[in-house]
Amino acid sequence: MVTGAGSGIGLATARALAQAGVRVALCDLNRAALDSAATEIARLGVTPLTFELDVADGGRVDAVVGDIARTCGKLDILVNSAGILRQPINLLDMPDSLWDQHWDVNLMGTIFCAQAAAREMLRRQYGRIINVASVAGDLPRLDLGHYCVTKAGVKMFTKCLALELASRGVTVNAIAPGPTDTPMIQGIPTTDASPEAASRAAVQGYAETFRLGIPTGRLSTPEDQAAAVLFLASEAAAQITGHILYVDGMAKLA
Repeated sequence: MVTGAGSGIGLATARALAQAGVRVALCDLNRAALDSAATEIARLGVTPLTFELDVADGGRVDAVVGDIARTCGKLDILVNSAGILRQPINLLDMPDSLWDQHWDVNLMGTIFCAQAAAREMLRRQYGRIINVASVAGDLPRLDLGHYCVTKAGVKMFTKCLALELASRGVTVNAIAPGPTDTPMIQGIPTTDASPEAASRAAVQGYAETFRLGIPTGRLSTPEDQAAAVLFLASEAAAQITGHILYVDGMAKLA
């Protein structure tokens, strides 16, 4: 089960899992993006399940997880990739509605999906839960406090759930992407309005938004993130749980 599977990291992850022979259930709120993703995955020889899903709706999440488990007989892997970044604004002027949107999708959506998946995985004492956090959960970003706070929450939730499930066959980890070449990055505030401004700010490091830049000299790609997810979902990572894997080109520098 991959949430946010219609684009970006979610789509790249679904593609990587399908190429590894995993049957994937694609979940996204955007129906058009979901259908496009399903067509792409089908070309790889894997027939995906598709679910239009608002991860902030806990009842709907439970229903979708149940449908996946009944159709496939089990649920082995959950990748929580759904997330939003909207309307950069300073913390003192941020309306409650904007806090609520990011809290509901980025944090509670992750929690709802992980809870539902874990309950199903515990039936077989086996499972892999991989959440998508961010280096923004460690590094403060100007005008992005709503995003940073929720991604910090994803990291701590990952560790707490991992501890609870550690002896029960289910691992819980997270990747923490640095700036990645997805549609989301174009919403980052910069000092100029050129199409390349956000990418340049991320790589070079501008004080207005990105404190350190990216030492490797390039944005991460969705495929970089998908490769890390594939590892954490594999048997090679069976003894790894409660871990935050930074896939950031050393943007965090710590």
